Amino acid sequence: DKTNRIQALAYSNNQTANLMDTLDISRMPSLIKMTARTSRFAYDLETNHFERFIRHFIHDFDFKCFKIKRLVNQRNVNDFYLARVQTHKDNSICVRACTLTGLTMALSDRTIRDLVTAEFGFTNSQSTQGLLNAANRLSTISQVLDKNYIPESRLKDYDSLMMRLDSMRDSFKQSA
Repeated sequence: DKTNRIQALAYSNNQTANLMDTLDISRMPSLIKMTARTSRFAYDLETNHFERFIRHFIHDFDFKCFKIKRLVNQRNVNDFYLARVQTHKDNSICVRACTLTGLTMALSDRTIRDLVTAEFGFTNSQSTQGLLNAANRLSTISQVLDKNYIPESRLKDYDSLMMRLDSMRDSFKQSA
């Protein structure tokens, strides 16, 4: 359900968290399938089923190699996660984080910043598009895993921001 609400925000430009309000009903089956897949990815990570996550993520986004390793602190303080992704053009990134939420967000950011940039020069634009899709999916997974992220609060924040911008615009017009 959270994945559906996050997707609704994305497709509606932060106007609604209700997926049924965002798209034509004929597009719903494919969107529901995609959100179910994203939810499964998040579940696999949350339950430490990294092998299953990696196997399906590599299949969906055509990576050459993808590894996630959980390092357990012996004093039971905090776990630590490492991840490495490699493309078929042998470009790679490595990230680390203290949480799976942080790890997936770091993977998303570094995929856009480093992998897309490195692969953009190649003639096969499908590789770049696939990397952008993977980064988007990783970002969504990060939001799903984040227990503090509530999609409906994003609507309130967006409405508040728009009201402040309108107020600033009105005061600017009055002073001009």
